Amino acid sequence: MVRVGGCGRWLCTQVESFLAVLRASGVLRPGARIVDLGSGSGNLALPLAYLLPECEVVAVDMKATAIELLNERIASAALTNIRAVCGDIEQARGVCVSF
Repeated sequence: MVRVGGCGRWLCTQVESFLAVLRASGVLRPGARIVDLGSGSGNLALPLAYLLPECEVVAVDMKATAIELLNERIASAALTNIRAVCGDIEQARGVCVSF
């Protein structure tokens, strides 16, 4: 398991479990979009973006400070397949459709 920002065992298990569900669902294809609503600073979105470079990840949170931190973490990890959006679910609906 990749460690993005000090991944603790509980977090690693959470990421592994979510990844297993995504794989079992059959939705993971090149170009698939994964949307993390209420992403905070990206504890789920960042590892998923790293582990699934063929997918697009959109991380949405209402708190500007969380999105600022997430953008710093994205830059530090040099990930190009993840985008952080500050807003609520209603505002994110359009972003989720047109990445």
